[in-house]
Order: sequence, then C-alpha cells, then structure tokens
Amino acid sequence: MDYLLKQDKFISRQLAICADPTTPWKYLRLCFRLLELSFHGIPWLIYAIVAIFMVEAERTSYYVNLLAALILDLLVSLVVKVTVRRPRPSYHHSKDFLVSVKIDKKFSFPSGHTTRAIMCGCLLLYSLELSFSSQILVLTWSISTAVSRVMLGRHYVTDVIAGSIFGFLQFYAMVHYLHIDASTCQSIAKHCQSLLSRS
Repeated sequence: MDYLLKQDKFISRQLAICADPTTPWKYLRLCFRLLELSFHGIPWLIYAIVAIFMVEAERTSYYVNLLAALILDLLVSLVVKVTVRRPRPSYHHSKDFLVSVKIDKKFSFPSGHTTRAIMCGCLLLYSLELSFSSQILVLTWSISTAVSRVMLGRHYVTDVIAGSIFGFLQFYAMVHYLHIDASTCQSIAKHCQSLLSRS
C-alpha cells in the first residue's frame, strides 16, 4: 500500500503542470480554472433551485432530482473526506481555490469536483434528449474537469479515480433507488412557486 501511495504521489506531481500560478502553461491553467468553476457546487445548487421556482411545474422533475443528487453528492463527499482525512498535495495553491466549507479546502479524498462532474454529466446524458454532438460535449466537459483536478495540483490521481467511481455510483443510486417521481416533483415545485408568489 505504501508503494502504491508513493507512486500515486509521484505520478500526480509529474502531471500537475498547472499547479503553480506562474506556470508557462498559463492559458491551459485558465481553462482548467474555468472548468473548476463550472462544476463548483454552489452555482449548480443555485441553478437547480432557481429552475424549480421558475419553470412550469410539469417540467420540474429533472430539476428536483438534480437538486436531490447535488445534496447527496455534497453529503457523500464531506463524509468521506472527514473519514479518510487525506491532506491535499503540498504543491496545491489554496489562495485561488474557491471552496464552500473549510473541510473541502483541507482534505483531498475524494475529488468533489470529479464526483459532481461525473454524476451531473451522467444525469444530463440520461435525462435529456441530446444530439450526438451535445453528448460528446458533455462527456468532454466532465472528463476534462476530472483531469484538470490533477493538473491543477488540487488532487492526487487516486482522488480523481475514486471521485469518478463515487460520481457514477451516485448517478446510479439516483436513477434506480432514489429517483423522485414526476407527481411528487410537481407537488414540490407548485408548493415552492406558491411560496414565491406570496412573498
């Protein structure tokens, strides 16, 4: 196990070409930072909540289930991080790292951005009728985000691999075991929208 962890750290360090803000790969680093922001938890939560309040009740099934999936993702990620307590790489630059909670800034395993990228990517592909080019775009977006976590020096390779597994398992759980049916989603949306109209 010690040998594998050493190899993980060595490989991760070699791949982290964009960890230093002064890297000659500054444009690539900027792209990775934008990917980092695109799968930050807060914008996704805001997106799902606003959609539940704003779209027609008949169209809210996807958004209610997305919100449930995001909450599940945050809970799983935080519980595992607190349990494993693996420190982030020593070369990780925390000053330009946007985090929601202190635990997320301190611990590395698993990669929360990766769990979210894989889970949301799978949900998008599963729930929406996308063209082939759009499917490729979603896949590229999700996978590129996962890769960027190592190249930015935020995580080790095993953090990202574990994050990918957790993300897919969360997607599977939401689709097969935790899915909220359309009628319940509509009831939730109508209640939320009625609260908004009263305020």
